[in-house]
Amino acid sequence: MYRIKIFIIFIILYNFSTSLYGNLLEIKVKIQDQIITNLDIENEKNYLFFLNPKLRNLEQSRINKIAKESLITEIIKKNELKKIFEFNIDGNLLNVVENNLYKRKNIKNKNEFLKILENEDLDYEIIKQKLYIEALWNQLIYQKYSTNVILDENA
Repeated sequence: MYRIKIFIIFIILYNFSTSLYGNLLEIKVKIQDQIITNLDIENEKNYLFFLNPKLRNLEQSRINKIAKESLITEIIKKNELKKIFEFNIDGNLLNVVENNLYKRKNIKNKNEFLKILENEDLDYEIIKQKLYIEALWNQLIYQKYSTNVILDENA
């Protein structure tokens, strides 16, 4: 009888530990002083699906790779931008970027945008930061290379 109780307790603990392991947070990549976890990759996949729903048609391994590379690129961009700009989310630049996103996604206003984000399980503050990083990066690239671009208006 004692062995049966021990055996049952062992099975219960084994099943409990197995279910806990499934929800474990894993560090996938470390970039300088920042880490990327499996949860970050899942959130990035949701963000990328929001921007481009056709990504859902890809294989899961390919989607994971794209999300991980996207996060790595974002961290690198953010670290480089901090060297050049005072990194405070600017209202004017962010408003322009958000409005462009609304037009591209056929979103009427910010309230509708927030509802869509909630349905997609996305955090507005994180999206706002991603949009700001991308806008600043584009601004930096433009400033750096705009003098090297020659437009042929006759073509």
